[in-house]
Amino acid sequence: MIKLRLRPALILLVLVFGLAGCTQEKNPAQSGEKVGAIPAKIQQQNVAVTPPKPEPQKWVQSQGDYPFPSKGVPILYYHSISSSPKNELRVPPEKFAEQMKYLRTAGFSVISLDQLYDAYMGTNKLPLKPVVITFDDGYLDNYTNAFPILKQYNYTATLFVVTDYMKPSPGMLNWEQLREMQDYGLTIAPHTVSHVDLSTLSPQRQREEITGSRDALERNLGITPKYFCYPYGNFNSTTVNLLKDNGFILAVSTSSGFAGKADDLYKLKRVYVNGLKDMSEFQRKLGN
Repeated sequence: MIKLRLRPALILLVLVFGLAGCTQEKNPAQSGEKVGAIPAKIQQQNVAVTPPKPEPQKWVQSQGDYPFPSKGVPILYYHSISSSPKNELRVPPEKFAEQMKYLRTAGFSVISLDQLYDAYMGTNKLPLKPVVITFDDGYLDNYTNAFPILKQYNYTATLFVVTDYMKPSPGMLNWEQLREMQDYGLTIAPHTVSHVDLSTLSPQRQREEITGSRDALERNLGITPKYFCYPYGNFNSTTVNLLKDNGFILAVSTSSGFAGKADDLYKLKRVYVNGLKDMSEFQRKLGN
């Protein structure tokens, strides 16, 4: 009779201790599981997060420590950056890339027209071996071919655009592309409304070409242009006076040579880059 009474009690005790063991919290240290680790099931459920789009690189102006070079500053001028075996106005993209690389390896510092003007005014010094890059007319390949190479080397440039070509016209830039290039740090300036020889026009027609192109840039880019480029390099005293009367402080021509310290700021020379010439000619024109 005693055995019969103890058996239910033993069974009850076994059940109580068994349940307690099942509900006891597992110790991670004892189980070999790393403390603070994310459970494998949760790790597998993690969703990849798309990283934020990086901000576009902006051109950063080089600091100047040198006076205006005694031999002057080369202002390079290009037109189209594209391939054409018989057209000297078109510099192949690979040749343009080679020229930009040469500027870097030869120790040139690409500066803006703002920096050049400040040096003329004596309000700022220039970096070592300064050079200015300009493009005439406003070809689309200045954006598709030249712009990526300029960004690769952190170079700036000035685009002198014919504003009627921006309407848009096949093979020419549009205002959206110009705004993007301007936001990066390139200077956009007028090259007249219709690319006409100003020296052949009446004073009134010259005024319309000059102020019309200036106003178009103001409306579409929100800037007040300060620099100007003469189509075909042609101008007369009326042209220069109109530029002065309408807020322009500097103009470039197609006369060959470096921009000298004593030169007239409305008649600055430039260095033409011929697409049919080789690198030795490019180096020679830069004085190297």
